[in-house]
Amino acid sequence: MQSLNELSAHYLSVSTRIRNQKTRDHYDRSIRQFGDFLGRAATGGDLTDDSLCGFMLWTVAQGHAEATANQRAKQLRALWEWAARRRMVETFPTFRKLVEPEPDPVAWRHDQLGALFASCACQAGWIGPHRAATWWGGLHWWLYDSGERAAATFALRREWIDLESGTVRVPGRVRKGGRKAMIYRLRNRTRELFAEMLRPPSDSGLLFDRPWKDDQTFYGRYRKVVTGAGLPWVKRKTGLQKMRITVFTAIEAGGGDATKFARHSSRAVTESYIDQAIIAACGKGQWPREDITPNQPPTLWQRLFPRRSA
Repeated sequence: MQSLNELSAHYLSVSTRIRNQKTRDHYDRSIRQFGDFLGRAATGGDLTDDSLCGFMLWTVAQGHAEATANQRAKQLRALWEWAARRRMVETFPTFRKLVEPEPDPVAWRHDQLGALFASCACQAGWIGPHRAATWWGGLHWWLYDSGERAAATFALRREWIDLESGTVRVPGRVRKGGRKAMIYRLRNRTRELFAEMLRPPSDSGLLFDRPWKDDQTFYGRYRKVVTGAGLPWVKRKTGLQKMRITVFTAIEAGGGDATKFARHSSRAVTESYIDQAIIAACGKGQWPREDITPNQPPTLWQRLFPRRSA
């Protein structure tokens, strides 16, 4: 029986859908962790419902979230289904994923956002060819304009930025999924910071040059920016993703449509980025309402809540 590493190498070599190297690396990681669960190198014969269910439960027991366990099992399932269709293994998967708790996204409040931007402007020193204050400020103004993910942000190339029109084109190939391109408008302050960042030459061609070897170093520095603003640092809650949550929540609170803005495939995806506490505080479409009391006549209720026609 072939090892899962061999099956995966074959699968990815003929896959026209999975082309992103980061996604391919995730397959390797899932196979490696499946082997850790088994206590040996995994083979095609280990692709059973019992083994995959056990792997998911083991992943959660190791301290990971249900969503993480489901994602790892999803990759193994895709490999399994491909192998089964080619009759490399005898059975197809029938197991179900774990039930995941609803996400509870938390956005920056208005006063917190102001403190964070002020902290960015106070950063001393240099990051690559840029003043640290300009680099951190440009990063956060960009995120505030776009709500873009970190991976696409750090892949942002200089030639995609048009300061004259105040727009940025982000090709689909650098975004999650590798398909949907985006065009974003920039605020005047963002354009000013970008103009300053574009002055020095760059060997990489990237806007946000980073001299750090890995993300861990970046987030160690980012934590200092956040705590320097007097804000709490919560593990897995206070990364750059929080800016994305803040932007989408602000769009919804202002009466806009964050699903349309982000080009999400479904409303459910957008909901995972909305801080419902802020939406409730805005009072738009919320209950209770101060203008409606029990002693008001039924005609008022009929006007406010008309019956929908069948």
